[in-house]
Amino acid sequence: MPVFPAIAPTCGLAGGAPCVLPLDGSVKSIRMHLRRHGYRHPQQQAVQCPWEGCSQTLKWMNIPRHIQSIHLGVRYRCPNCDKPYTRPEGLATHTASLKFYEI
Repeated sequence: MPVFPAIAPTCGLAGGAPCVLPLDGSVKSIRMHLRRHGYRHPQQQAVQCPWEGCSQTLKWMNIPRHIQSIHLGVRYRCPNCDKPYTRPEGLATHTASLKFYEI
Protein backbone atom coordinates (compact mmCIF):
# COMPACT_ATOMS: atom_id res chain seq x y z
CA MET A 1 0.00 0.00 0.00
CA PRO A 2 1.53 3.35 -0.97
CA VAL A 3 2.21 5.94 1.68
CA PHE A 4 1.45 9.41 0.38
CA PRO A 5 2.99 12.54 1.91
CA ALA A 6 0.85 14.28 4.55
CA ILE A 7 0.53 17.35 2.32
CA ALA A 8 -1.77 17.08 -0.70
CA PRO A 9 0.17 16.78 -3.97
CA THR A 10 0.79 20.08 -5.73
CA CYS A 11 0.98 20.16 -9.52
CA GLY A 12 4.37 21.12 -10.94
CA LEU A 13 3.13 21.00 -14.53
CA ALA A 14 1.22 24.27 -14.62
CA GLY A 15 4.28 26.54 -14.58
CA GLY A 16 3.52 27.96 -11.14
CA ALA A 17 -0.13 28.70 -11.93
CA PRO A 18 -2.79 27.16 -9.69
CA CYS A 19 -3.98 23.80 -11.02
CA VAL A 20 -7.44 22.46 -10.20
CA LEU A 21 -7.05 19.12 -12.00
CA PRO A 22 -7.19 16.06 -9.70
CA LEU A 23 -3.83 14.64 -8.63
CA ASP A 24 -3.79 11.96 -5.92
CA GLY A 25 -0.23 10.68 -6.31
CA SER A 26 -1.07 7.36 -7.98
CA VAL A 27 0.63 6.53 -11.31
CA LYS A 28 -2.82 6.34 -12.97
CA SER A 29 -3.73 9.81 -11.67
CA ILE A 30 -0.38 11.23 -12.81
CA ARG A 31 -0.79 9.76 -16.32
CA MET A 32 -4.25 11.33 -16.60
CA HIS A 33 -2.92 14.61 -15.19
CA LEU A 34 -0.13 14.71 -17.79
CA ARG A 35 -2.64 14.10 -20.62
CA ARG A 36 -4.94 16.84 -19.33
CA HIS A 37 -2.02 19.26 -19.40
CA GLY A 38 -1.43 18.25 -23.02
CA TYR A 39 1.66 16.08 -22.54
CA ARG A 40 1.66 13.16 -24.99
CA HIS A 41 4.66 11.32 -26.40
CA PRO A 42 5.48 7.84 -27.74
CA GLN A 43 6.19 5.52 -24.77
CA GLN A 44 9.83 4.87 -25.73
CA GLN A 45 10.70 8.50 -26.59
CA ALA A 46 13.29 10.16 -24.35
CA VAL A 47 11.91 13.43 -22.99
CA GLN A 48 12.79 15.94 -20.31
CA CYS A 49 10.62 15.70 -17.22
CA PRO A 50 7.86 18.32 -17.59
CA TRP A 51 7.78 19.04 -13.83
CA GLU A 52 8.79 22.61 -13.13
CA GLY A 53 12.48 22.86 -12.22
CA CYS A 54 13.37 19.28 -13.23
CA SER A 55 15.89 18.70 -16.01
CA GLN A 56 16.04 14.90 -15.89
CA THR A 57 15.61 13.08 -19.22
CA LEU A 58 13.74 9.75 -19.18
CA LYS A 59 11.68 7.55 -21.45
CA TRP A 60 8.12 8.91 -21.55
CA MET A 61 6.76 5.65 -20.10
CA ASN A 62 8.84 6.24 -16.92
CA ILE A 63 7.80 9.87 -16.35
CA PRO A 64 4.70 9.10 -14.18
CA ARG A 65 6.70 6.83 -11.87
CA HIS A 66 9.49 9.47 -11.70
CA ILE A 67 6.97 12.18 -10.76
CA GLN A 68 5.40 9.89 -8.17
CA SER A 69 8.62 9.02 -6.36
CA ILE A 70 10.82 12.11 -6.90
CA HIS A 71 8.41 15.05 -7.03
CA LEU A 72 5.48 13.79 -4.93
CA GLY A 73 7.52 11.71 -2.48
CA VAL A 74 5.28 8.63 -2.53
CA ARG A 75 6.79 5.63 -0.72
CA TYR A 76 5.70 2.01 -0.24
CA ARG A 77 6.43 0.87 3.32
CA CYS A 78 7.09 -2.65 4.49
CA PRO A 79 4.40 -3.69 6.99
CA ASN A 80 7.01 -5.73 8.91
CA CYS A 81 9.96 -3.35 9.30
CA ASP A 82 8.58 -0.02 8.01
CA LYS A 83 11.41 0.31 5.45
CA PRO A 84 10.37 2.68 2.60
CA TYR A 85 10.57 1.78 -1.09
CA THR A 86 9.99 4.05 -4.08
CA ARG A 87 8.39 1.29 -6.16
CA PRO A 88 5.97 -1.53 -5.35
CA GLU A 89 8.30 -3.96 -7.14
CA GLY A 90 11.08 -3.16 -4.65
CA LEU A 91 8.71 -3.75 -1.74
CA ALA A 92 7.54 -7.05 -3.27
CA THR A 93 11.14 -8.26 -3.63
CA HIS A 94 11.86 -7.24 -0.03
CA THR A 95 8.77 -8.99 1.42
CA ALA A 96 9.51 -12.11 -0.66
CA SER A 97 13.02 -12.21 0.81
CA LEU A 98 11.55 -11.95 4.30
CA LYS A 99 9.31 -14.96 3.61
CA PHE A 100 12.34 -16.86 2.28
CA TYR A 101 14.12 -16.42 5.62
CA GLU A 102 11.14 -17.32 7.80
CA ILE A 103 11.45 -20.58 9.70
